[in-house]
Amino acid sequence: MGFDRDVATGRKPMLEGKIAIITGGGNGIGRTAVGMFIEAGAQVVTCDIDTEALASVKETYGDAVTIIGADMGTVEGVRSVVELTEETHGRVDVLYNNAGVGNLNKNYARVHETPYDVFERTLKLNLWSVFAMSRETLPLMLKTGGSIVNVSSINAQVAIPGSVSYIGAKGGVLSMTRSFAFDYAKDGIRANVLIPGYIDTRMVRDYTDKAPDPDAAAKEIADAHLLGRLGDPQEIAAAALWLASDASAFVTGSLLTVDGGYLAK
Repeated sequence: MGFDRDVATGRKPMLEGKIAIITGGGNGIGRTAVGMFIEAGAQVVTCDIDTEALASVKETYGDAVTIIGADMGTVEGVRSVVELTEETHGRVDVLYNNAGVGNLNKNYARVHETPYDVFERTLKLNLWSVFAMSRETLPLMLKTGGSIVNVSSINAQVAIPGSVSYIGAKGGVLSMTRSFAFDYAKDGIRANVLIPGYIDTRMVRDYTDKAPDPDAAAKEIADAHLLGRLGDPQEIAAAALWLASDASAFVTGSLLTVDGGYLAK
């Protein structure tokens, strides 16, 4: 996968002719990424547990997207996505592991108060799913090379109260991505990790809505970023697009922090 001057200068679509899998494409950042990847020239396969949202994605993007309802916390769900991609396109050039969940603890429990099933399910959807999707996709990607983009979080590096499951999972994604990069560099496969700040999505709104004063909680989160606001899903999708494309051909095993200056404070 060599550097392409046309890609760098924007004279042709960044993902022209590429086949991309985007997990969690029904809502939020994932849905935004589906549209952005398609505009950049890719054919996209996307999955989500929310089949109604997927139907809306299909209605919007038509033949440029293939949809499948799947639970990324199961082997069957993961394999169904990869098998459909192989049947439809015969290869994979990009895997964007976007699917995930926030803290499943209703009251943000401390470690000794965290139920085992909550810990297990959070790791399953945020960490295991990244491993499983990559494990099942890599045999296809080995044929052509490609790019894996995984999503961690600022909370892999800065803890928040009562969120051991989420923090542990996102920290694992960060470290695991480096292992991917190390194992597959000689095969022309790159792996990088996105570190988003707080983004204006349903997941963040669910968090602030639980606060005694939701407006004050939302302002506190926004003010924690040097730029004084939440990120927009388009800003994260654009970063993922760059990592997916040949414009980042010399980048692997790296962290791309898109956090409005949150970690700089």
